[in-house]
Amino acid sequence: MGRANVVRGATARALGARDGQVLVVRPERLRLGDAGVPGVVRERRYTGAAAFYQVETETGDRLEVLAGPEAAAVGDRVYLEPLRCLTFPEGPA
Repeated sequence: MGRANVVRGATARALGARDGQVLVVRPERLRLGDAGVPGVVRERRYTGAAAFYQVETETGDRLEVLAGPEAAAVGDRVYLEPLRCLTFPEGPA
């Protein structure tokens, strides 16, 4: 299956989900862009030609993004844009 971000609530809605939906987006399907959901890079892990970034949104959610190794530095303010994501009805807790 691989890595995936599972997001609910305000962050999910900001990325394109509707009320009552869970949003699932893989790290390679998120991009660090000029607009979108604001956040701060909390961690960067190199994987060779790319890096995994942990981005904390203003609402406290942490999402993993796969991007170039020089795309951002720890502490940078960035914006997350989804390239492709899936939504599902939120089930009972």
